[in-house]
Amino acid sequence: MALTVGDLLRTPGLDIRLVAGSAGVADAIRWVHVSELEDPTPWLKGGEVLLTTGMGIGKAPTQQRAYLDRLKRAGLAGLGFGTGFSFKTVPRPLAQAADRASFPVFEVPYEVPFIAITEAVFTRLMAEQYDVLSRSLEAEHSLTRAVLEGQGVEGIVGALTRASKGWALLLDLHGSPIAAMPASARSQISLVLDELHSPRAEGLRFSLSVVEKGQHVSIQPVTSQGRVEAFLATGKNEPLTQFDRIVSSHALALLALELAKARAVSEAERRLKGDLLDQILRGSVAPGEARLALERLGFDLGRPLAAVVF
Repeated sequence: MALTVGDLLRTPGLDIRLVAGSAGVADAIRWVHVSELEDPTPWLKGGEVLLTTGMGIGKAPTQQRAYLDRLKRAGLAGLGFGTGFSFKTVPRPLAQAADRASFPVFEVPYEVPFIAITEAVFTRLMAEQYDVLSRSLEAEHSLTRAVLEGQGVEGIVGALTRASKGWALLLDLHGSPIAAMPASARSQISLVLDELHSPRAEGLRFSLSVVEKGQHVSIQPVTSQGRVEAFLATGKNEPLTQFDRIVSSHALALLALELAKARAVSEAERRLKGDLLDQILRGSVAPGEARLALERLGFDLGRPLAAVVF
């Protein structure tokens, strides 16, 4: 689970208090940044909690509202306002603007150093990354085990859905399902095909993401040696996470190997069948040997057979 502003506010040992923007406390925190600039947004990427003592926000209400609006437009997660320096309390115009924008603003008392908040966020983010890594390794072992045990593409797709707790579809180049896990995933075929047939999917070489009917879906080509073998669609009723992307990437590699292997076997069988047919037509193989060879190649000799010669 991503670290949210609400999680930060509940961190033991941090005496910080939410003063505005309670509707936005579920926003995820990507990082923490400290700045006293009037406009720090050019140096931010979004998802940060900004810590400031208010030196750059200005004294006029219009300046303070404009400051808050800039942070909101830049996609920040929240603002930690250090009191006891430039301001004794969080300025009311700033707090009112935060409430209107559903942008969390929390008070950081003079006694609480900014470094304590930075360390709390860093510790939690590192714990999350370790959790993602551990779960990814476990999922990759399950995917690899499916290959080693000869479970084929169905086993790989099944292991993928168990790890991601979502659904997955493996479609061939004609849009027919090769594997679908769970079985209810077949209900998503039309959604996936609509996206594959859309202009933005033309020549798809990487991933395509879509949110439709409450489903967050990622569609990726399964490629081997530059050749598209199939399409893998994964989805769930919540946003796909870093863990989902890592596991899907590993599944793609294994599916590419399985499909390339199956194609190589099919092409080899087709060549053998062609060679055998040529020998039969030339009369260079005895009837008994021909019958045995045909049975070995999977022909049902109890049914009428027809040969089409080009």
